[in-house]
Amino acid sequence: MPDGKFFVDSNVVLYTLGNDLPKKFIAATLLAARPIISTQVLAETAYVARRKLGFSVGQVQSALSSFRGDVEICVITEAIFDDSLSIALQYGYSTYDSLILAAALASSCVTLYSEDMQHSQIIRGKLTIINPFKILPA
Repeated sequence: MPDGKFFVDSNVVLYTLGNDLPKKFIAATLLAARPIISTQVLAETAYVARRKLGFSVGQVQSALSSFRGDVEICVITEAIFDDSLSIALQYGYSTYDSLILAAALASSCVTLYSEDMQHSQIIRGKLTIINPFKILPA
């Protein structure tokens, strides 16, 4: 289990809805440990579940409500958005990835679990990006 406050990216949440059993187990374990997610993560999860996984709106509502009580939700504010642009400039991440990083920092997280960013990179000396699926065989 993670030490300290931690944040999970939408890709981690989405694995709880898929059929890749090893990744689903890891993702579900992280969600059960009461992470922080942002309103952006909720929106991205809903979008991908509808467009790529073929979920109905009702299925999306059910899936999101099944874990929303177990997570803390960081609302994206104007200040977080502004900070995300500074992060994008400094680290070269996309606007959306930088928004995840800014939300994690604003939530005082020490770890961000994401499959899409540079594993083991430390952002601003405070936040370490970890790919939780890195240990799985290819």
